Amino acid sequence: MDVRDLIRGLESAGQPSRFLDRQIVQIIGWQKAAGPIGGDGRPTVRWIPPGASKPRRCPLYTLDLHDAYSLAVQIDPDHIGAFVKEGEMSRAQLEGGAVAYGATPAIALCVAVLKLKYALP
Repeated sequence: MDVRDLIRGLESAGQPSRFLDRQIVQIIGWQKAAGPIGGDGRPTVRWIPPGASKPRRCPLYTLDLHDAYSLAVQIDPDHIGAFVKEGEMSRAQLEGGAVAYGATPAIALCVAVLKLKYALP
């Protein structure tokens, strides 16, 4: 998936999405790994972050503001940013990056992080 397609998907999402969370981890370099067998008899999917050896759950980037913030810190710990709720939409911006919009503050922050990381307007 191209990062621009992911950003468009995030900008048009009306609510948090586990599908988009998984797309984010893939774009930033996490690797998919089979986890323990779930209640349905199939292996669960876990993700291994770059530089790690143990799988983890996929963060709730589009739902949880703390997870979205941890993404921002992971991508660039020195940037300062802010977000505001504007009616039905949220707006976020990181220092030196483009203004980003999303249905929730977490989604807007994810868009801002990806735009900054990949130097997109």
